[in-house]
Amino acid sequence: MANRTKQTDERVEVFLAALSEGGTVTAAAEKAKIGRRTAYDWKEADPEFAALFEDAYQRGIAVLEDEAVRRAYHGVQRPIYQKGVIAGHVTEYSDSLLMFLLKSRDPRFRDKTSVEMTGKDGGPIKTDGIDLSKLSTDELRNLLSITARAALKVA
Repeated sequence: MANRTKQTDERVEVFLAALSEGGTVTAAAEKAKIGRRTAYDWKEADPEFAALFEDAYQRGIAVLEDEAVRRAYHGVQRPIYQKGVIAGHVTEYSDSLLMFLLKSRDPRFRDKTSVEMTGKDGGPIKTDGIDLSKLSTDELRNLLSITARAALKVA
């Protein structure tokens, strides 16, 4: 992003701040008044922005994880009404969030899955010329998602 303007710099800051607060790329782009694709174009064209993007994305994940821990472990106060008036509060916990947290941190709690893929006529899959090290984190996530969906369709 060699030709950055003050306006572009401000949009970059707004975008990265929103992303680091746990927002999606789409929501962060809307907040920064840029197109979602623009954020990915900047990421692809500018290694410095790509590093900032990844850092903001990871901080956003941490924000979301902190909120999940709060709801699952510490609970959320919900009001109890009696005749239209708050009579007290009860702490509600999220068992499903707790399970997701356990699954993400400890392999013992993860679902057991196995995927086997073969190439043409049951032979090996040819990977000549494919260099996965050149793919971005988002591209690798997309590839994994596509592969998993394809494996489910076959099964």
